[in-house]
Amino acid sequence: MWDVIRVVKHRPLSQKVFPFAQRVLHGPVHSKAQFSLPTTEIESLVVALNPIKNRELLRVDDERLAPLLEKAGELGVPVMFHTADPDAFFLPIDRFNERYEELAAHPDWGFSGAHFSKAELLAQRDGVFSRHPHTMFVAAHMAERSEDLAYVGRLLDAHPNLLVDMSARTAELGRQPYTTREFFLTYADRILFGTDLVPEVEMYRLHYRFLETADEYFEYPSHASRQGRWNIYGLNLPPGALQKIYCENALRLLKGAGPR
Repeated sequence: MWDVIRVVKHRPLSQKVFPFAQRVLHGPVHSKAQFSLPTTEIESLVVALNPIKNRELLRVDDERLAPLLEKAGELGVPVMFHTADPDAFFLPIDRFNERYEELAAHPDWGFSGAHFSKAELLAQRDGVFSRHPHTMFVAAHMAERSEDLAYVGRLLDAHPNLLVDMSARTAELGRQPYTTREFFLTYADRILFGTDLVPEVEMYRLHYRFLETADEYFEYPSHASRQGRWNIYGLNLPPGALQKIYCENALRLLKGAGPR
């Protein structure tokens, strides 16, 4: 039995801002029949699977999720997956962990010794992308492999039904600027801009500086505990790539689902 959150039709907050999804349904799941989508009113979907205490863990690729994901594909509803976390979160929280300060401040973010390894979680997720080729997916946080963009590139090449978002990964991306710039130019039409941070002016300025300038060794946008003891370098992306990442890819994904 698992808690499942389903997300249905959103309403615009204004003429310029609208939510990608809203949480509207909570409840235990006992059979795959409960995963049916009841209406064509659904425009975006996030599935949050939270195992109930003392119950069996649900695999990311559990077949009981298949009807939900297939129906999303039929309706043209994009599905966002956030599976796993940065590599450092799956290592012991000790003096050898390069994100020690962050994990010491948030020990509940650590998954060292978890039931599934990060590699196992991502393999399950990637299998879902392959199993549902007619459903559009978004893999959050650079598909949780910002440390290995070659892997992300292979994932995108293998799955035309997949986009990635860059939220909360500028720290990793900005310390490998040559590799990241080449990746962003190659896959400019598959990347969504995102932050996953409190919306503040300086936070946005740092994102724009990262994407739009050739500045060297400056602070990355982050929460208070930061993500590691390093700074980042700008990508100096051309206007065409920026337009896709900031706007055009999201508009294509949502297919006019926003305010009219």
